[in-house]
Amino acid sequence: MIPIRPRGQRSFISLLLMLCTLGSAAQPPSLSVDSMLRALPGLMRTNEARARQMIASLEQQSAAQRHGHGLVQAAFFRAWLSYRHEAPERAIERIDSALQKIVGIDRDTALVKFYILKGQCYVKKAAFEQALAQFNNALRVARQRGDAASATSTLISIGWAYMESGKPLDAIRFFDEVLQLNPSPQYENRAVLLCNKASCYNMIGDFRKAEEFARMGIAVARSRDSHIDLGNGLNILGRSYYMQGRLSEALALLQEAALTREKIADPSMLASDYLELADLFQKTGNYQQAVRWASKSEQLSARLGNYLKLADAYKALSENYEAMGNSAMAASYLKKLLAQRDSVEADRYNRAFAEMQVKFETQKKTTENLLLKKENLEARLRNSQQQRLLFLLGGVTLLLVASGIYVSKLMKSRYQTRLALEAMEEQRKRSLAVMQAEEAERRRIAGELHDGVAQTLAAAGMQLAKARSGQPTLARVDELLGQAGAEIRSLSHQVTPELLLHFGLAKAMAQTINELNDASDKLHFSLFTHVDEPLHDDLLSLALYRSFQELCNNILKHSTATEATVQLTTDREEVQLLVEDNGKGFDPGKVAEGLGLKNLQSRIAFFDGTVSVDSTPGRGTTVIIQVQLPLGGRTETKNAD
Repeated sequence: MIPIRPRGQRSFISLLLMLCTLGSAAQPPSLSVDSMLRALPGLMRTNEARARQMIASLEQQSAAQRHGHGLVQAAFFRAWLSYRHEAPERAIERIDSALQKIVGIDRDTALVKFYILKGQCYVKKAAFEQALAQFNNALRVARQRGDAASATSTLISIGWAYMESGKPLDAIRFFDEVLQLNPSPQYENRAVLLCNKASCYNMIGDFRKAEEFARMGIAVARSRDSHIDLGNGLNILGRSYYMQGRLSEALALLQEAALTREKIADPSMLASDYLELADLFQKTGNYQQAVRWASKSEQLSARLGNYLKLADAYKALSENYEAMGNSAMAASYLKKLLAQRDSVEADRYNRAFAEMQVKFETQKKTTENLLLKKENLEARLRNSQQQRLLFLLGGVTLLLVASGIYVSKLMKSRYQTRLALEAMEEQRKRSLAVMQAEEAERRRIAGELHDGVAQTLAAAGMQLAKARSGQPTLARVDELLGQAGAEIRSLSHQVTPELLLHFGLAKAMAQTINELNDASDKLHFSLFTHVDEPLHDDLLSLALYRSFQELCNNILKHSTATEATVQLTTDREEVQLLVEDNGKGFDPGKVAEGLGLKNLQSRIAFFDGTVSVDSTPGRGTTVIIQVQLPLGGRTETKNAD
């Protein structure tokens, strides 16, 4: 099964409510400032219209009573509502205005929440570097003040940003750190963390763990009557079932999640739910309904300025219109998707260019100041009575500098020579390994031709000789020639797998896994693939496919395993192939590397990749191949013939 990439969850709303560790019961508008501060977080969960009225009352009473903390909190709730319903730029304007204009906000306990909310706005804009900068500001303030609760909440936000940017393993690391710091079952953010971990495991295709953590998060949310966490957990569990093909169970959970989230009325969550429904209808072949829900998500995401959801909506609309045969609409939305991604990249480029301009101007001014100081120093030296002594010192300094430069160049030359010799030796070893692999392949092909095709053709010749003598054997000749042709085609597919060239690495691996499972009753192979970006480098795809074949053959020949798992993960930054089994294993320190493993390492080293082997006697073997891709992915390579 090839799982689709899951979308990030809007657990941030729950996190902000946890930060506001105040009461949640709705109160009359005539309450005091402190009473309204305790009531507002609960109203934000259950009755937004009533919450807006109370925010206005809070602003009026705080201004009249000169209640500084009340004014800061009112500004935060205003910004929070803007984050929910407006474009992220508008919410950032409100936050910056509050940070600049409200007196004493830099000393207020709510300052951390402003930084976290601003970071979430940048996540909506897909500006993850700026988001992490705001989260780091929040973490710095929380640690300076010894506020452990705000610090751990900030760590959750950082993990959420990594999850939204497609780095689930980094996100899990942050979530686990917070759970270790807060092991109590009563920890207020426990449901948020469990649901977020479930979402990350969905992203990497580990559906067993995703279901385990989602159920744990749902149980905690139900026990605390938290609609936000409950809707989030139901949505994640439904998406896990959906990616496993358990569509009826997925539909029931997604419908329950939608009903739960309607009680919250958060547009960001609704946009995510619309996309989930579009995906489900696309999976079941109901493309018109898929277009309907994806269009609703597009409209809502465009209004909110949520670039991540907007790009997902464009992608879903393009795919469904293409499936309906409407190529014009499919092309139109594909153009919008490409333009959206180009816009994000252009913004990043402009920010980087502006930073480089500032650094250049700073360096230029520094250089001018240094030149001015140098001129003044030279003028004083010319008027000094110790000019001759200074000339002498300058000569000695120059001699020392020249000697240092000479020694440095000599050492650099020797170092470069040694590196060149090491590179030549490494290249020689790689070439030797490639030659050995090619020679072994030639011998195998020759053996196949000699033992298979040659014998079949010889039998066909004997049958033709009988046909000349009048014996009716032409049918047998036809059968033998057909067998020879089948053997040649099989040998050709082994030398150059056509499925790999035409449909990609994931399809070729899936076919091989099916063939291995059909051929063996004692050993079962499982395949999980997570393909964010297709791999365009044919040579790299072929090298990974050969490595995959070699590792599977080793499992069949040596491991005595009953279960083997293959995972393929690709994105814009790297490709990773993991092969593991539950066989007898071995001690890498006592077993010498064979020719197959050396050829595999040489093959992957050609692409500057790494091969790591982890094995223990009696506990199976795990092999991980990782290849870092250049910025933007590798350029597609094609053979000239």
